[in-house]
Amino acid sequence: MATPPPPSDPGARAFSAGSTAPSTIRRLASRVRLPTARKRRSQARRIVLAVLAGLATLAILLALDAVWAGRSMFRGISTARSALTEGTVAVVTGDPEAAAPYFERAAEAADAALAADAHPSISLASRLPWLGDNLDAVEAVAEASRSTADAGLAMVEAARVLGWQDVRIPAAEAIGDVDLAALERAVPVLDDVATELGAAADRLEAADTGRLFGPVAAGFDDAVETIRRRAQIALDTREFVQVLPRFLGAGAQRHYLLAVQTLGRPQGVGGEVDLIGVVTADDGVMTLGAPLTPAGALFTGATATTDGRSAGENLLAAAATSGLGDLDGVLLTDSLWLADTLWTTGTVDIPGRRLPLNSDQAADMLERAVFKGSSAAAAAARRAEIATAIVESYLTRRPSAETFAVALARDVAERHLTVVATKPRERRVFERLGAGGSPVRLGRHALAVTWNTAVENHAAVLVNRAVDHRVQLEPDGSARIRTVIALSNDAPSGPPSALLGFPLPATVPDPADVDPVGGWAADVAVRLPPKAENSTAETSIPSDTEITRLEGGLTAIGRLATDPGGSMSLIVGYRVADARIGDGIYRMLVLPQPSWPSERVRIRIETPPGTLIVEGSDELEIGGSLAEFTGRPTRPVSLWVRFA
Repeated sequence: MATPPPPSDPGARAFSAGSTAPSTIRRLASRVRLPTARKRRSQARRIVLAVLAGLATLAILLALDAVWAGRSMFRGISTARSALTEGTVAVVTGDPEAAAPYFERAAEAADAALAADAHPSISLASRLPWLGDNLDAVEAVAEASRSTADAGLAMVEAARVLGWQDVRIPAAEAIGDVDLAALERAVPVLDDVATELGAAADRLEAADTGRLFGPVAAGFDDAVETIRRRAQIALDTREFVQVLPRFLGAGAQRHYLLAVQTLGRPQGVGGEVDLIGVVTADDGVMTLGAPLTPAGALFTGATATTDGRSAGENLLAAAATSGLGDLDGVLLTDSLWLADTLWTTGTVDIPGRRLPLNSDQAADMLERAVFKGSSAAAAAARRAEIATAIVESYLTRRPSAETFAVALARDVAERHLTVVATKPRERRVFERLGAGGSPVRLGRHALAVTWNTAVENHAAVLVNRAVDHRVQLEPDGSARIRTVIALSNDAPSGPPSALLGFPLPATVPDPADVDPVGGWAADVAVRLPPKAENSTAETSIPSDTEITRLEGGLTAIGRLATDPGGSMSLIVGYRVADARIGDGIYRMLVLPQPSWPSERVRIRIETPPGTLIVEGSDELEIGGSLAEFTGRPTRPVSLWVRFA
């Protein structure tokens, strides 16, 4: 076989199988190292590790940013809250210049918290379903704090406008001498306060609070409650200041009936009106035109209703009939309001008394001591003299703003002061503030007991009145209720006086079948739920009872009458088919009648068999399936239990 000729190309010859001499290209090729599979894997690992290291670094930076931002947010909110508290204290103690820096600091702290919320870590975290809700809530608190700080600065300006430079009530020389021009100038600024606080409350209430964890939920709820309360106070203050100038005689003189109830003769809204007078308001100056005088028979039954607004209208009608003319409203008060005026403004000198009268002594003086004499007319005149001295002193003094506000709020809440205005807008404002005498909504479950005296003496202040109310909740959702109203007469049987009563001629029957000296009797009314079933009313000693509709509601009524040392009870029972406890919660309202001394109230709530009470209102003592309340309430009390 013939051998093929050698390649003609030198490069081909160099790589030919028969070539034995190494060429330059072969040497170069021998030095080239192509990557193996193992080396390719090592390079990819290095890339992955580098990416992971970068992500870890980013995570660490985000974590550090989150820690810093989170701490900044909470520190800002805490600082703002503290500064707001200090600023508020400074304002209400009459030092607006000291308050301004606190509110400015609160604004800066809130801004710092909001700035921290914009950090990348917080922005990323806010997108997470559960954590985002909590961060949104914290942001809402920071925004609300900012609005509250703005409201505080507006309040500082309002204090300046009102000339509030000390702890005493602003814009006034005395309670009865108010600077109406200053009040009118303050209205726009107070409107700014109400607007800012309203915006703060709206921001908080708009937040989704369904998935907040413990500390955030507790802090958020506290913030919502605080802001809502402040917003409502600001709104009420603005509306009150808007109507106050005209109510106090701006532009036209006003005349108001001052009616004083004696709690020694219980009746409807409190007691029988036994003293009256007319207060004149002229361009902010209030005066008692003439001393208070005994009211007379026209006013005797005016307060028998449980509706303060209706009582005011009855009094206005009685005033017109008695010759006092058409008045602009009623200031309905009682002996405990007179005592509170002394607590507000200090002691008062009383003619014929060696030492000044103070608030601790006033109720006993007005309800008991003045009636110990043997003349009813002299007792009424002395009571009028003391009450006149108290009112005149009250109108001419300028107390601290805090003391004045506390006493006023207490008297309104306990219904010792009711203001019934004849002008529609003023009436609406007073009713919205709780001072207008509008009826309290009792709801499905309430304990409301009213005593109406049936005798002529004042021995009510010497008897013990007690109410025991038992609620048994049933598995079918119904409730069985039993209420026992007890009267124990601790009055002495003599000597005769305006306090204990006077003996009657032998031919005149004893009133209410009790001894006219020391005996006491009253018609007791117990309000029943609208859908009460199987209602019963009986007395421990046979007496008249009935279940009827009174003032639009189903009511059990019974007469309790006792001589000195005696006792008697009214027992009322009923069933409520649907107690509205399907959610495991039972609620009730206690509405006490203004009285002195206040009556003892005991309430027992038993949940269905096999259940336990897991929580309840603070006023209750809870154990197992039983919750108890014992006390002498002087204002409405809301009670509730949750059971499972």
